[in-house]
Amino acid sequence: MLLPKLGARVISRIDKNQSLMEVTSIIEPFVQFDGQYFYDTFEVEAEKVAELHRLYPTAIYKNNRDVGRMSTAIVVDYLLSKFPTANVVTGTEGADLALTLDGRTELIEVKGTTAASISWPTIKVSSTDCHNSLKNGMTLIRVTNAHTNHPKLFFLKYGRDFVLRPEPRWSVHPIRP
Repeated sequence: MLLPKLGARVISRIDKNQSLMEVTSIIEPFVQFDGQYFYDTFEVEAEKVAELHRLYPTAIYKNNRDVGRMSTAIVVDYLLSKFPTANVVTGTEGADLALTLDGRTELIEVKGTTAASISWPTIKVSSTDCHNSLKNGMTLIRVTNAHTNHPKLFFLKYGRDFVLRPEPRWSVHPIRP
């Protein structure tokens, strides 16, 4: 995990009974709009990129798990640089992060890719909790170019930027125990 900025706190878990849902975005008033999507660019310092590559070495080979972890670390660093007095909570129920600022909390799902574009077909939501949270206003942050020092973050909302379509998923089981 990247070191937080002075004045901010990163908390590793949150009480499941605490209400976190806010439909209005804390972040969007502070980012750019290109006529289609809310987005922001973020420069990750060379030392932090090297640290992320040490922590998540297979992200450069497009391993989904490491790309996701790297993207989450990038978003935490981005949020703390943008909002130095905020609290960022990881491991929340139905979300990757929760941003709390001035008494308001916003749930965030992070989806990263090493691609330069949003790459819609590769964004998947697996859990029912995440699905429900997205439909109830949670922000989805799509991090593109996640393995570089110039990622781009897209701030996406259900019903405005995307819809969720169910797809069948199959689990693979061995023939012999």
